[in-house]
Amino acid sequence: MKKTDKLHELIRSMTMSEKRYFKLFAGRHTIGEQNNYIALFEVLESLPAYDPQKVAEKLDRAGLPVRHLASDKNYLYNLILKGLSAFYAGKTITQKIKELLHQVEILYERGMYDQGLELIIIARDLAQKYELFPLLIEISHWERKALTFRGDTSQLARAHTEVLGYMAQMDNLHAFIHLHNQMKELQQRIQRARAPEDVTRLHQFITHPFLASEEIALTFQARILYWHIMGLYYYTLGDTAREGEVQETLIQHMSSRPDYIQDFPLEYILVYGRWLTLSLAAPEAMFAEYMEVFMAFPQNLRRPRRDVEAQVETEAALIQVERLMRMGMIPEAQAALGSLQEVLRRHDRHLSLRQRCIGHLLPALIQAAAGQPRLALPGLNTILNTYPEAQCPDLYAAARLLNLMVHADLGNASVVNYEATSWHRYLLQHQPYCQAELWLMDFFMRLTRDGRKHPLPLSAWVGIRDTLRQLQDDSLQALPVSAPDILAWLNTKIDQISAEST
Repeated sequence: MKKTDKLHELIRSMTMSEKRYFKLFAGRHTIGEQNNYIALFEVLESLPAYDPQKVAEKLDRAGLPVRHLASDKNYLYNLILKGLSAFYAGKTITQKIKELLHQVEILYERGMYDQGLELIIIARDLAQKYELFPLLIEISHWERKALTFRGDTSQLARAHTEVLGYMAQMDNLHAFIHLHNQMKELQQRIQRARAPEDVTRLHQFITHPFLASEEIALTFQARILYWHIMGLYYYTLGDTAREGEVQETLIQHMSSRPDYIQDFPLEYILVYGRWLTLSLAAPEAMFAEYMEVFMAFPQNLRRPRRDVEAQVETEAALIQVERLMRMGMIPEAQAALGSLQEVLRRHDRHLSLRQRCIGHLLPALIQAAAGQPRLALPGLNTILNTYPEAQCPDLYAAARLLNLMVHADLGNASVVNYEATSWHRYLLQHQPYCQAELWLMDFFMRLTRDGRKHPLPLSAWVGIRDTLRQLQDDSLQALPVSAPDILAWLNTKIDQISAEST
């Protein structure tokens, strides 16, 4: 396991403008002709990976002391945080309001209540616009104090009524936060609805009175949560068409408030990326337009963020390769694997566990479909032996299924027998399971009993594809796999075998 260091990680996360500002800031806040903290900063900045021995060697060559390195690093860490706080002072709405409130407090202590009330109006307008209810309550607290000491009691009732309104909206928002958390927990337990009782549980949840209409959500943030809940509901139900509509609605809602996107860019990327995945079958020109908007997103932020750039580039690379596979353009998909792996390597520390899994599964699907099943095995083995099944169960299930098919394609009868038996046990432990899984389990168990030692013929692959396609029409019987698509892989696999036999 790689060694990590919180100071090194913090420095590596900084942008060029942040680093330039910090060096100026550190020069003003440290004493001495030779600023050892800036030197330590530059040493750590130069290392792509943290290595204590290299740090000591570089400091020694620079003639800098290493005796108190631990305390120096701790001081530098806190100094960087102070510098970043100064760099971004007043650059977010919350910071602006807090600065205004601090100024109000100064004016209040000096008895300058009228001037304080002028700032309170500015702070209140900002907080109302961005639905910052805890700050609105604090603003009202200072307003009531200023009005009381100024002797203007006629406005106190109005201020009190406003506070009650803020509290009601905050309670409404918290109710949707709680419902969203409950929906996430339910989705994680069910994953994808496989049995009527799963559908019943989902229906019981979605009939909650607060989810009867978007209008019940009193604020912008509550409405965003409402649509997130509906998206999770349709995802778990397996209704991709309705889920796509919900994701598009979410994008429209977020886009109507650019400030929300500025504050929560990763949430926007997650929604837009999912919508792109659900839109893979869109016409080329339309899909290219969607992708162009997505790729340009990091440039629209007020300040550059490496994590945002990494997520956009990673999601775009994965989605574009998956689209090529879904369209049956396997040579093109193979050619794109090199650039995909380079993107994943470059953004390694920003990747989610799911992105890492897809980064192994997608190339495995493509190599297997291209008639190179052995090249698919390393990625499948990595998923099955490295990543915890509980965190990405749909991808884990897809990897197990593809692993069986690859070994059947290679004619590895003993491996197929072992994996089929192991999968049988896996399904028994993860009930309820769907008809597609039962049919596949029976198919491979019969395959091993027949003692087949040669790759499956075209007719067998067509039979698997046609049966799964028939079962796919019923969301409860379809494979509980979201992405990449096993059926798309089977289509390209069959086309490849057909082309070789003609």
